[in-house]
Amino acid sequence: MRARASARSFVVGIVALASGLATAQAPPQNQPPQRGRGFVVGQVVDAADGRPIPGAIVSIGGGTGPVEAGLVPFDVTIVPTAAPRQVITDSAGRFFFRELSAGSYTIRANAFSGYLSGAYGASRPGGLAQSVVLERDDDRRGGLTIRLWQAALINGRIIDEFGEPAIGMQVRSFRRTFSGGRARLSPGPTATTDDRGVYRFSGLTPGEYLVALMFTSTSMPISAVDAYMQAASAGSSAMEQLLNERTISGAPFPSTSGFRVGDHMFSTSAGRGGSLVPAPSDDGPVMSVPTTFYPGATSVSQATVLTLASGEDRTGVDFQIKPRRAVSVSGVVTGPDGPVTNVGVRLLISGAEEFASLFGTEAALTSTDAAGRFTFLGVTSGTYTLQSIRVPRATGPRTSPTTSIEVAGPGGLTMGIMSGGPVSTATLPLPQDPTLWATMPLTVGESDLHNVSVAMRSGARLSGRLVFEGGEPPPADILQRANISINPMTTGLPSQVSTAQKRVETDGRFATVGYPAGRYNVSASIPVVSTTAAPATPPWRFKYARIGGRDLTDEGLEVGTSDITALELIFGTTTTEISGTVVDGKGLPDASALVVVMPADSSAWKSGVISTRRVRAARTTTTGAYTLGALPAGEYFIAAIPEGAFESWQEPRSLEAISRLAARISLGDGNKLSQRLTTVTSIK
Repeated sequence: MRARASARSFVVGIVALASGLATAQAPPQNQPPQRGRGFVVGQVVDAADGRPIPGAIVSIGGGTGPVEAGLVPFDVTIVPTAAPRQVITDSAGRFFFRELSAGSYTIRANAFSGYLSGAYGASRPGGLAQSVVLERDDDRRGGLTIRLWQAALINGRIIDEFGEPAIGMQVRSFRRTFSGGRARLSPGPTATTDDRGVYRFSGLTPGEYLVALMFTSTSMPISAVDAYMQAASAGSSAMEQLLNERTISGAPFPSTSGFRVGDHMFSTSAGRGGSLVPAPSDDGPVMSVPTTFYPGATSVSQATVLTLASGEDRTGVDFQIKPRRAVSVSGVVTGPDGPVTNVGVRLLISGAEEFASLFGTEAALTSTDAAGRFTFLGVTSGTYTLQSIRVPRATGPRTSPTTSIEVAGPGGLTMGIMSGGPVSTATLPLPQDPTLWATMPLTVGESDLHNVSVAMRSGARLSGRLVFEGGEPPPADILQRANISINPMTTGLPSQVSTAQKRVETDGRFATVGYPAGRYNVSASIPVVSTTAAPATPPWRFKYARIGGRDLTDEGLEVGTSDITALELIFGTTTTEISGTVVDGKGLPDASALVVVMPADSSAWKSGVISTRRVRAARTTTTGAYTLGALPAGEYFIAAIPEGAFESWQEPRSLEAISRLAARISLGDGNKLSQRLTTVTSIK
């Protein structure tokens, strides 16, 4: 009762203060007010038991007018920072922002005492924020509650084969997430064992985790080390050229650290864990340690998944590291023109395709020598994927003349302004060398594996044109700076392909270097020169990519072995969106709903191929309103569901359940459709 009385007194005090300020700060007659008279009042609490959280930093952003942190008649401290303004909650977890104009605001909170950051309206850790809408300049909102969840922890100990602490070992965590229609293992925090062999992960978002010791064995040809030393003595330009050649192929750095084994330098990496592996003798076997997942699995499929609740402190996640007898794997890499020299070759662990990034999933690294030969040392038995790629790079000036450019992103939003800086690779000549790539499964047993033949193929080059519908194309110098993005949708493709060079001509034709076979998402944006004068036409917005008249938005671009020469990137000047209100079963605005849209043609998302441009979701505001902008034209299912109805609404089975109760709409190009929805609660 006292807490409620205190809260009522707080709000009453705020109202009185705000009213007094509105009167005291009234502008002179015939002079428009400079600030709004609205305010918001709320409290930050523990999500588990509702206890107030004092000392939390609360920030507010958005709106159409200036925002100022409120001075309150309690022990709230103002943090003197730039917008978005911030305050620190008082001893009862309360916050107050005043002088707010009409508009939509997002309020976020962060506490340093073992809590995860959160936002108003989020119903789970990391959940979507909800906008607080002030409809008038004197609108006042009280009773806002921001819930924060306690972070989870993982603790464990690592010992060596003799039971002694393994000191300085790097331990990695991976959280199971859902992205692009598939489950992914996203990198989490990394920890290092102390002198007791103990490690600790803190600040973990509740969810499912794998814990692993990622060991990588690196074998470097002595000839590559010698070439590097000679280049270094010859001067910086020679050394830079050699390192550039090795970098574009993913080859390891030609280091002299480690042990010499025959004509290679051999080392292992997992923090200072190389000390766990005995130095190889001239006539004895090489010992190594495989990547190990808790509690002792050597593959993702056998690893134990740790499910952590909010505030949980999971202990006893222990490992024992035992070096194993390893073998060598050797062979030759060839391309269309013969042996491929100085190219990186790597062995990926079993299940590497489940990781959001392939970085760190290498069981072994090496590079070819001058004859295209390669050798992996220290490979333990198991199943692997051998991968090699060389993506040619452009050469040209490093910087461009000073230019002011606004990059139009999704929905026409300005994504950033550049002034000078690195020159766009879109204006550089395309390299004539082909992209070379190879991927093959490899099974390693208890004996050395020789004469492995790796045949690299040429990547498929892409070319086509930019098409502008509804107006004159941009000027040639701006057109040439169009940004074309071609990103892998297929798992297991190396990261080098995301930054592969493209070139756009002044007439809108474009071409790229080669790409490995796989499925890709294609998009683009047009920079607009920043001027004080109003543009003659609205900013050009990317609509979709097509080939042979077929829209690629849902399925992506399937790249095979042949060049693709008729790819079209379509731009328009209109914005397409859906907006409206959501009501509950009683016809009242539902401020707790999640609005989901997906293509009515379910063939793509049911198979796990999800276009993030067309499969979208948005939280309703505090008034029950929603907006989903920058949607491609097409047929859609749309539905409002309780925000916490699914752990992962993006999963194909979740989308299928939602679609069965959804409304079907048709969205034409440039349409601004208004759709009233009723929250669906009976979802199965």
